[in-house]
Amino acid sequence: MNIQVSDINNFTKSIAFKIDSEVYQKTYDKTLKKLAKRVSLPGFRKGKVPAAMIEKNYQETVHSDTLDKIIQDSLRQACDDEKLEPIGNVKVEDLNFAKDKSLDFTVSFEVKPEIKDITYKNLKIRKDIRRVTDKEVDMVIEDMLLQRSKVIEAAPDATVQKGSFIRMNVQELDEKKVAKAGRLYKDMEIRIGDGYFDKKMEDQLIGLKVSESKQVSRKYPKNFEDKNLAGKSEHYEITVTHLEEREIPELNDEFVASLNEKSEIKTVDQLKEIIHKNLTSRYESESMNSFVRNAAEVILKKNPFDVPQTMVETYLDRLYQHQQSQQKVNEAKFKEARRESAIDEIRWELIKEFIIKEEAIRINDPDHQHIEVLEYIDSLAYSDQEKAYIKGNHKMIHDFEYQLLEKKLMDKIAESNKIDEQLIKIDQ
Repeated sequence: MNIQVSDINNFTKSIAFKIDSEVYQKTYDKTLKKLAKRVSLPGFRKGKVPAAMIEKNYQETVHSDTLDKIIQDSLRQACDDEKLEPIGNVKVEDLNFAKDKSLDFTVSFEVKPEIKDITYKNLKIRKDIRRVTDKEVDMVIEDMLLQRSKVIEAAPDATVQKGSFIRMNVQELDEKKVAKAGRLYKDMEIRIGDGYFDKKMEDQLIGLKVSESKQVSRKYPKNFEDKNLAGKSEHYEITVTHLEEREIPELNDEFVASLNEKSEIKTVDQLKEIIHKNLTSRYESESMNSFVRNAAEVILKKNPFDVPQTMVETYLDRLYQHQQSQQKVNEAKFKEARRESAIDEIRWELIKEFIIKEEAIRINDPDHQHIEVLEYIDSLAYSDQEKAYIKGNHKMIHDFEYQLLEKKLMDKIAESNKIDEQLIKIDQ
């Protein structure tokens, strides 16, 4: 077998094959024998039909199967020798079967892009940082107290106060303060002062009684991020339909102990400490996610390259199938909307593969005992019960192995670049 490999473009290969007649004849004979074991003709038992008779009746089938076999075997051998990995369909062209039974043909196929160099060091990459504040810890505890509070029906003459829990009907008004059709929102529940609806408008409801109404307004600043609302005003008529008070338990060690009798957390200080720890873990995760997004954006911009259409279509098919399992969408519109981001996601995966290979990043697991992965799982903020479950699940261990490899990769990127840490405030 003689081959000649050519590059059609950066990720499309062409291989021209010349196959000797000997190869064809040997493959033809094997194909004929294989068929003879399955064929039965009148007057002969299955597998006992003479080869000459089978060849006479099935010559075209044997010839076609022989060509298929030669093409498949030749392509497999050539790809092994040349270290090529076809993706998508293989196209066979210029098939020429000579009288002497020699064979010429050409195959073309796409391969993963061969990335020889990537710029991924000495770049400036932003990383958002968020610190846990005492106010945030107090807010978590306040929610816990509210969840365990008792509802007390307000007195008939009670008025809305800061901290009151109300149910209200909200009618949107036009500029002339006339009710807009179809813009009545019933039974909205809020706590005055939380800002869930709008803090300034909530303050305007203070002093109202059940069944009383009040017109309130809000105006968006001219530099508001939503340009459709910037500089405009909204008007509402709000009617209080229900008012209740909450008997909130006192925050003390007894309350903390009542949260979970089996928990080791028994005091207010311990509760605050664990909340602070959990928030810190959450913010660190969010910070790393922001760094990964920003690193991908910076490195992708620094390293433009194309990817095979086959990879894009395969990736889009996978995304579409996943989306269909969640919510039905139009396939053409979905793929068109996701195409650009899909290309970037494929490029980012290829870049990560390059860096992992370039930096020899790997999981140390010489005896296939997942020691390093198990140690990584132990370092995470899971309960002992959750960690035991993860360690007993082979698929989850594999997922965490990938997660650890990803962490090592991002650690390498972080230490190889200039990190621009930006502190994010709580109101951002």
